[in-house]
Amino acid sequence: MKRCIRTIGMLVLSAVLAASAGCASAAKTSVTTSASKNSTDVSAVTAISTVTSPAHAGWTLFPSGNQVNGLISKGNEIWAATTGGVERWDLTTGTCRLYTIQDGLPGDYIYSITQDNRGNIWAATNFEVCCFDGTKWTTVRQGLSGIMRIIADNSGNLWVFTLGGGVLRFDGKNWQTLSAIGDFPASLMGNGWVIDLQGNFWVGIGGQGIARYDGQSWRVFTTADGLASDNVGVVFANSQGNIWCSTDQGVSRYDGTSWQNFNGKDVGFDSMILSISQDKAGNLWFGINSYSNHVLYRYDGKNWQTFSSAGLPSPQFMAVDPEGNIWCANSGGLSLYKGNSWQTFTAADGFNGDSIPYYADQNGELWFGTASGIRHYDGKAWQSLNTPAGPEDNQIRAMFMDKGGNLWFGTDYGISCYNGKTWKTYTEADGLGWGFISPFFQDSQGNIWCATNGGIDCFNSKSWRVYDANDGIDMQYLTGVSAITQDKKGNIWFGTEYSKPMATLIPGVTYPPDINEQPAGGVYRYDGKSWQEFTTKDGLVNSTVLTIAADNRGNVWFGTEAGVSRFDGTNWETFNTSNELGGNDVAFIFKDKVGNLWFSTDGGLNQFDGTSWQSFSLAGMNDTMYRIAEDGNGIIWCAGNGVFRFNSQSWQSITTENGLPSMSIFGLVLGQDGNPWLGTQEGLAHFDGTSWQTFTIEKGLEFNDVLSVLIDRQGNIWCDTAYGLARYTPNHS
Repeated sequence: MKRCIRTIGMLVLSAVLAASAGCASAAKTSVTTSASKNSTDVSAVTAISTVTSPAHAGWTLFPSGNQVNGLISKGNEIWAATTGGVERWDLTTGTCRLYTIQDGLPGDYIYSITQDNRGNIWAATNFEVCCFDGTKWTTVRQGLSGIMRIIADNSGNLWVFTLGGGVLRFDGKNWQTLSAIGDFPASLMGNGWVIDLQGNFWVGIGGQGIARYDGQSWRVFTTADGLASDNVGVVFANSQGNIWCSTDQGVSRYDGTSWQNFNGKDVGFDSMILSISQDKAGNLWFGINSYSNHVLYRYDGKNWQTFSSAGLPSPQFMAVDPEGNIWCANSGGLSLYKGNSWQTFTAADGFNGDSIPYYADQNGELWFGTASGIRHYDGKAWQSLNTPAGPEDNQIRAMFMDKGGNLWFGTDYGISCYNGKTWKTYTEADGLGWGFISPFFQDSQGNIWCATNGGIDCFNSKSWRVYDANDGIDMQYLTGVSAITQDKKGNIWFGTEYSKPMATLIPGVTYPPDINEQPAGGVYRYDGKSWQEFTTKDGLVNSTVLTIAADNRGNVWFGTEAGVSRFDGTNWETFNTSNELGGNDVAFIFKDKVGNLWFSTDGGLNQFDGTSWQSFSLAGMNDTMYRIAEDGNGIIWCAGNGVFRFNSQSWQSITTENGLPSMSIFGLVLGQDGNPWLGTQEGLAHFDGTSWQTFTIEKGLEFNDVLSVLIDRQGNIWCDTAYGLARYTPNHS
């Protein structure tokens, strides 16, 4: 399946941009499908098209549309709001069109999507609302704050719910806030919202009850009108036209005339309802955040029935499919209840336990959005609409190039590898641990190392191996691997960051009596056969290890928040402000070509040549330098709060007055010509030996915050931005 890889075109930052050409090409691969009666056939939906437009200065963007925030169906199409744009899946042709900022979207991170009664598609970013009329995207509102969701009512009005900015309505011509269409405080945030059979709009308003808008005026219902409590949570309209809402005192039903309350204690609720749904027989189902073994209740109009969860976590949402089966999303994944037992689908099936949006299509079938694409269940097997030919997610945690020139990208949902032509993604289903939390490292044997929440992971070019508590690693303190290196003897070292003892974080869990006195964090050493842990009890100066380096003499150095520790294989020695270092917080250690070690601290820069120490301090250098590099002429470059260059005789300070776009430098690499490329808060900066050049959104970059940079063997510059991965080819044709 091809990834929607786009070569950026001329980017015009205006309210309306013409949609670019359709899918240029599509390649198909197979997926597991199984046809069933009345199910939508998605066996052909296995391809995603490459979207291109006129090249802009050599930029290629790699947005990931795998993380789905919302779904709708339009005819035989599935539309998805994703963190990489809007996906439009054609279930007939098996192709996908990815719409992004170059097609007119005001941003690629889409929080919500809906369709109005005229067939227009509406999408919302965090700050803007835009509309697709079948030809082009138009931004119709800007400057909003914290958009949570948009929905269209039966009259064609668009409703926009914001975080702290109130609720707004757009009738196709004019925008109005709640305060402008009735005596209703616009500053209140809606907790739950729904449109009933009569077209009335209902919204829960936190601790002030529930409000109804009939197209002319608002009415607010409170306990004075019979509501069980003014603290309203979920709002639901059933097929009989009744309004149901959950409160902290039970559930309330409004039949158009009066409210009837079902007390939680009388029914059996022991906490607030999280979700409400209705099956084809008209029964109502209630999912609660329970402290007992019961998380589901069914009401048939007369009686309440309790269903044991048998270990099912509290549902974040609940839905009913055409067969009357109950679906619940929870921290364990997605669970199906067929009337007598639960079946849970987990990460192995593509469900990672995050909030899972869903949508019922024109046939009533359910489509689920996940962090790794769209899923549909035909009763026997899962069918997938995903885009594997690219990074698994837009939030890149680490970038790395191995000795073969392959590029590795770590995300919270898996690791993606690019060999220059094709992408390969590894997840839990491939043996990888869950959740990515560390940098990459390649040892002398070619193995790739990293760390996840599941343990320390090693890839031997064929398969993954996860080392965890079964291998002697104390997972209780393995809260995050911050650095990895290999010493002269071939040992692999892993530095971990400090975390409070888990006993203070997880009530009810039994731990050793002296847990609060035990050191948390430290370093691990793997000799190829066994693991050994070193902590402050062994001589490490501090448990928070931020950086590691191995010198040419066989020593291993560990930079911490309280100084640097040197280990010679037998003894530990500490250096800090009491003896040699300019500062105790050591964020980065760099070894230059002649073997000198450079230490970046919060008190300046230090150099150790194996015998003696030297300190350097310039204006601004006392701020920690997070990146250090050496060019072919032996010049040392340091980046942090500005850039510093050292030619072995003197230092030069480079600031915004010299051409830097920003003093906040996140990444530093040296190009094939030895000149630096910088990831900054205001774009990608490059020094050509004479002057600085900056690349921003206007010049083709996905987003101005460039969090890290990497150069591949071809000289391409890879940029990790807050909204996705971008590649720049300096010598583009």
